[in-house]
Amino acid sequence: MIEQINPLDIVKWKKSFLNNSFYSKNFSNYNHIIFSFQEMTLLKAALHHTVYEVPRRFCKYYKILDAVPYYYIDYLLEKNPTTIVDIGCGENVFKDYLNIVGIDSDESSNYDIFDNVDEDYAKQHKNMYDAIITINTIHFEPITEIFNRINLIKSMLTSGGRAFVSFNVETWLMHTNNDIIKQIFGKELSLDEVLLYIHKQIKNCNLNLLVYDWPILKISEESSIRDDLNGNVRIVFEKE
Repeated sequence: MIEQINPLDIVKWKKSFLNNSFYSKNFSNYNHIIFSFQEMTLLKAALHHTVYEVPRRFCKYYKILDAVPYYYIDYLLEKNPTTIVDIGCGENVFKDYLNIVGIDSDESSNYDIFDNVDEDYAKQHKNMYDAIITINTIHFEPITEIFNRINLIKSMLTSGGRAFVSFNVETWLMHTNNDIIKQIFGKELSLDEVLLYIHKQIKNCNLNLLVYDWPILKISEESSIRDDLNGNVRIVFEKE
């Protein structure tokens, strides 16, 4: 059984977010604030946009704020970090409100630093960052790389630094060779087996977990099997 730590409570977070002076001051120029994947899906349908459109670009065009990531980012800000990086920043949506540097290897992204955060990059930036955000970035690898990718993020944190990492379960599988999937799970692939495998890989990283949130386990209107915006597994950890 996967026991979660400080999972996001949509109702509680929505109230906290809307009553927070920092957020109300900085985000008053948005047309909408959304707090769940369901809201995003309904807005896309209402505005006649395909559900496959990149969510961040859709949000930017219609001035829609996705409030969910800030729940996890708040754990990073508790430590008053001086160096924050967003790995795989995409539209670099946090830069307008936080002292943050966006890193991406996609030329169409709104990056501050154009680079691919791989093992070589991590070695050159070991123990360098007080806080790291990486939303739906590390999962473009085979599922066998979960342990390595999380530890790569961990290696770049300073002592006491914190990271927010999210990913989608099915994206790992999409980038995994079928022979490897059969080797790990056998011919009869089940969701429970996949989730348990991922859970074990994360636990093997020996992280000091502050948040261990699995929306994929929740069957409610606040989540979906594929949460495009924020991943369906989300962790926040602190480096000792």
